[in-house]
Amino acid sequence: MTEKMKAAVWYENKDVRVEERDVKPVGNNDVKVKVSWSGNCGTDLHEYESGPLLVQVDEPNPLTGEKVPLVHGHEFSGTVEEVGKNVTAYKKGDRVVVNPVVTSGNHSDLVDRYYEFYFAGLHTDGSFAEYFVANENNVVAIPDRLSLDKAALVKPLSVSAQAVKEAGVKHGDTIAVFGAGPIGLFVIGAAKAAGAKEILAFDLSDERLEKATQVGATEVLNTKDINPVTFIKEKYPNGVDASLEVAGVKPTFDQAIDSAKPKILGVRRPVSPA
Repeated sequence: MTEKMKAAVWYENKDVRVEERDVKPVGNNDVKVKVSWSGNCGTDLHEYESGPLLVQVDEPNPLTGEKVPLVHGHEFSGTVEEVGKNVTAYKKGDRVVVNPVVTSGNHSDLVDRYYEFYFAGLHTDGSFAEYFVANENNVVAIPDRLSLDKAALVKPLSVSAQAVKEAGVKHGDTIAVFGAGPIGLFVIGAAKAAGAKEILAFDLSDERLEKATQVGATEVLNTKDINPVTFIKEKYPNGVDASLEVAGVKPTFDQAIDSAKPKILGVRRPVSPA
């Protein structure tokens, strides 16, 4: 008899239903995770409010064979409930997080690390459910000192840390962060950890800017009051060492480009985390 679970299922925009779904079978190399915490990403919110945007609707995903209705969610933590017979790295009760991105494995990372991929919650069932079944290669154990509620933030934190890495932020750099929402705050923390000397944060919300100060921004500015490019060029005529665009809109993207310092062999391009 197929095991059932409760799940929040996306049918169309503003139509998400809590209903029973089949728990997917556990393959030989799979890990079944009992979901403890799952974040509501902006991607999920956008699909609910304005979708379909990225979710698989008309044709089944070529890698998963699935399409809507699908369970949303991809930022989550949990405990291992069951493992496949070939799995040796994990056991029942282990505390884990899961990478929601799965690639076909048919192409080199040098070509495009996300060429032919699928994403939990968009192309296959996600984490707004009691259980999630993942290949063991996408499962990551977490230390005992990390609580499961905080562990659910590993995915957005990893995106932010990768953006800082891609931007080449190093000790002593001055950077500008455009957008102080959740990802922007993580970017600020990651840049501080990378050794950035000065971190300028720009946003339209004073509340978010206050949070930016708490996590490491050295100066915060509300763009209702100032032009960020003018402000930066007055202080650093050649621009900042790196700019990170985290608002996801054209005006801030353009500002991030105009604020970045030219380099001898090109331009240190702004980075916009996915």
